[in-house]
Amino acid sequence: MRIEIEQSQDYTFSWSFYDRNIQEIPVEGTIVVYQNSGTELVSETAISIETDGEMRYTLQSANTGTIACNYKIELQYKVDDTVSRLFYLFDIVATPIKNNVRDEDLFKYVGELRSKYKPYVKETSSLGTSSSFISKEIEPLNINFKGGYVDIYIDDTTVHSAEVITWEPQLYRITFKPQYTDSIASGVRFRIRPSYQDFIDEAYDNIVCRDIRNKVGLKARYIDTTITRNLTVYKSLEIICFSNVEEEGDKWYMRANKFGQDYKDELQRLLEPVDADDDGNISDEENENRPSSMNRSIRR
Repeated sequence: MRIEIEQSQDYTFSWSFYDRNIQEIPVEGTIVVYQNSGTELVSETAISIETDGEMRYTLQSANTGTIACNYKIELQYKVDDTVSRLFYLFDIVATPIKNNVRDEDLFKYVGELRSKYKPYVKETSSLGTSSSFISKEIEPLNINFKGGYVDIYIDDTTVHSAEVITWEPQLYRITFKPQYTDSIASGVRFRIRPSYQDFIDEAYDNIVCRDIRNKVGLKARYIDTTITRNLTVYKSLEIICFSNVEEEGDKWYMRANKFGQDYKDELQRLLEPVDADDDGNISDEENENRPSSMNRSIRR
């Protein structure tokens, strides 16, 4: 995803890299930021590295004051004795838009997803509290369950259903609400599913943003964050349903095809006005001269 950051605001970039699905932990890293002319905006600077290997760098607002496309980042990092050098582009815009789709938006179209389709069935491993339980069984799954849903089988006749508020893998602890009347004991069975947010983010970051940028140059030109809602919902559902297809023609196959077509139709119908001159506002002239359903070239 090409990042669009807000003019005159700090922005924190982050990177994580993997070797055969194992996150690498660099011993050092540096960054250089260039303007689109090739002139250095930020000279070579060391970046912070978290204990889990995530690399971070905050570009200060003093360096984001000029709206322009194709700023360049040169990232260099070292793992063991291997040095890697990568390049990224980003744009500085007046009015960035963001993804605001969540699980509830998906449930309006496929209610079955709310009912915890294909959950994980595990047991607690030690005494918890009335609003949290401990389970070492879910730690190896490497899944962030925040925003998901859990059914806790207190006994043969009592099931406590709740939303997952936090997942702390270092403590093997799930916090949920509403809380139960007593502490959750060890050896209690539960069924849990993660949030669908990873699917939503994948759809938005890697497909919706690309298609909108191909249509109008910068997604920020739409200004209104709600513009991307339907596109993100349809593409998320297409990905989720396709991932559950077991045979051609089953219900998930049919749903995936339907939402795929809904996405194409929605993108074709997207004729909202855009901020063509990148000043952060949509004038009467820009409202009247909306982009056609055909892709067109807009000044970058």
